[in-house]
Amino acid sequence: MRTAVKDLEAFLAAFLLTLLAGLNGTGWQRAHPAFAEERGSPLPTALQNPSFDSGPVTLGWTTHVYGAKAEIAADATVVHDGKQSLRISSSEPSDAALGQNLVLPPGKVIRLKGGIKTHDLKGEEGVRVAGTLQIQSLDGSPRVSGRSHFGTNGWLEESIPFRVPDDGKVRVAVFFVGFG
Repeated sequence: MRTAVKDLEAFLAAFLLTLLAGLNGTGWQRAHPAFAEERGSPLPTALQNPSFDSGPVTLGWTTHVYGAKAEIAADATVVHDGKQSLRISSSEPSDAALGQNLVLPPGKVIRLKGGIKTHDLKGEEGVRVAGTLQIQSLDGSPRVSGRSHFGTNGWLEESIPFRVPDDGKVRVAVFFVGFG
């Protein structure tokens, strides 16, 4: 069984996709389209609920937890951008992440940005990914990872540029902690 973290809270907010190509490097894309991610439905072209302001807080995101159950909730007292943040916490070892599958313009260079705040974030032996963002293939294999943020950190902006694969399909992941 994969387990990863103990005694921590991670706060995540305001995920944006910024096109570096095609918008002269200055445009922001912040969208809240209502796309279903059910099998057979077309993949969305923009993040749904990127700032975690919609209810429920996980609207549009799938949750993946291994080991102990992680508490995933909205937090209106710790806010970076918008009216609330996503809070993921666990007092027992837990490997947890949220994700969304997207189809984006093939070959484009895109930057994923988000605010991250951690409190006493610890990982067990072998944990490599904590308090960060990741671009994955649809099967969950990592393509590009942001920096991991262990310990206690005030709001940090994580930013990861990536080139969209030829099929245009990516998974955007928000990591509490994991082996990633």
